[in-house]
Amino acid sequence: MTPHFQEWLSRLERCEPNAMHCTLVAPTKIPSLFHPCVTEDKNSPTAISGSGCTCRRAFYDPTADPADPAGAAGKAWRRLGRDEWRTLGEALDNPDGDRLYAVQWEQARQRQAEREAAQREAQRPVCARCGAKFTDDRQDSIRWHSWRSEGDDLCGPCAQEDADHAEAERVARRQAEEAAAREAAEAEAKKNRRLLGRRRRDRPDRAAARTEG
Repeated sequence: MTPHFQEWLSRLERCEPNAMHCTLVAPTKIPSLFHPCVTEDKNSPTAISGSGCTCRRAFYDPTADPADPAGAAGKAWRRLGRDEWRTLGEALDNPDGDRLYAVQWEQARQRQAEREAAQREAQRPVCARCGAKFTDDRQDSIRWHSWRSEGDDLCGPCAQEDADHAEAERVARRQAEEAAAREAAEAEAKKNRRLLGRRRRDRPDRAAARTEG
């Protein structure tokens, strides 16, 4: 039993049945509203075995307007948590509840988002080198890879530092290979020039040898 119902029940007072009470029971049960209780008349039509009874007692809420000629169709209804009496349609309408539901739904959504954010934060990996937590972009870039690669345990700055270092090594290695290739080409060119100069020096001696012969 809720506190609201207990508060309403404590206000009820015994009364003679009226038209509104008749609307609250089945048509076949209406006579039981008007028959006396067995405690009042042992010969009541609702008495059972001399001590039991099937009568129905009528009560009313004194805070309601008993003089309303509309009866149950009038302002005889009050929604829990509200003080004013309303018609049934007005009592069933709940604009305040709709607004309250929207507020409660938004609060629940915010709490869910906070729980998810806290869970993501608790599961966020840390860099194996500097200990810094991964950013969302870094975490997503690793999560969407279909393969594991070296450096996945590093944060973005550390991974970029390794990438820059590797790129600098590749550039230095390429430059060294290019320099070695140039030096080899220059050495080969010098060798060819020496051979060519030697052949040119040897030609006059060969020509003189043919003339003397």
